[in-house]
Amino acid sequence: RAKSRDAKRLADVRQIASAMELYFNDSGAYPAATGQLVPNYIGVWPAYPTPVTDGTCTQPSSYALSGTYAATNYQLSFCLGGQTGGYAAGVHTLGPAGIQ
Repeated sequence: RAKSRDAKRLADVRQIASAMELYFNDSGAYPAATGQLVPNYIGVWPAYPTPVTDGTCTQPSSYALSGTYAATNYQLSFCLGGQTGGYAAGVHTLGPAGIQ
């Protein structure tokens, strides 16, 4: 079940990345708030699968953009409880360059 939750987290993050890039292509900037993506770029903003604690990760209840907003940059942090999809367990960051 933990692997399934991590796979869902990774799929959610990839969906968010696609929505961010579609928004950028249409407006020339990344959105300042996640609400600007719903419903035109992503049907519903994803929530973390429960339980929110996996391995050493404790997640918030939903994905949120973090850091300082810039029209040409964004950052979203998420955590994987175990190795998933070629990514190691632990905290990762999604930005314009992809998942780090």
